[in-house]
Amino acid sequence: MAHIETGADAPAATERKAHKAVCAITGRERPRRDLVSLETLRPSLADRIRADHPELGPEALISRAEVARYRALYVEELLQAEHGEFTQLDRQVAESIARHDTIAENVEAEFEDQRSLGERMSDHLASFGGSWTFIIIFGVWLAMWVVFNQTVPSGERFDPYPYILLNLILSCLAAIQAPIIMMSQKRLEAAITASTSRRSSRSGTCTRRWIT
Repeated sequence: MAHIETGADAPAATERKAHKAVCAITGRERPRRDLVSLETLRPSLADRIRADHPELGPEALISRAEVARYRALYVEELLQAEHGEFTQLDRQVAESIARHDTIAENVEAEFEDQRSLGERMSDHLASFGGSWTFIIIFGVWLAMWVVFNQTVPSGERFDPYPYILLNLILSCLAAIQAPIIMMSQKRLEAAITASTSRRSSRSGTCTRRWIT
């Protein structure tokens, strides 16, 4: 009975074996979906791998983890040759390119402590003025204003139709809200510009050299 079960399991074991292959660098068996052919890599990266493993042929299969490791190593060597040193920012660039990620930063968090009281107020007011909470509250307030001045006796109406006082309030609100929103947008644009200028030189050089 045991012999029959072993024979029945043989095709399944063969099929599982067909879906795996050995990484030419580590010698470990990996699923074929986790392996890439050396000839499909960028020539510069393939040359860097062959520098450590000259015996590899074009059809050699390499695990994606090893490809990512050599990609990061290749970028590190480019940055060291470019700047003569390897900083923490260079390491972030190398790791990001190796993972095909985008280097990003939280601009708001970086400039949070540098904002003045006026800038903080303008940011909060701009955020509230562009929210559904403000729209709903303002809409309800307008409806109450109009309904009150339409339903109460004429002698008790403080702003009868055509609602001159209401129009004055709306005009003042728009005149104040517009520059507040512009101040907030201008501050954020300055933060983004400063952040981009700091990173563009090194990450841009590294990315251009990696692409070429």
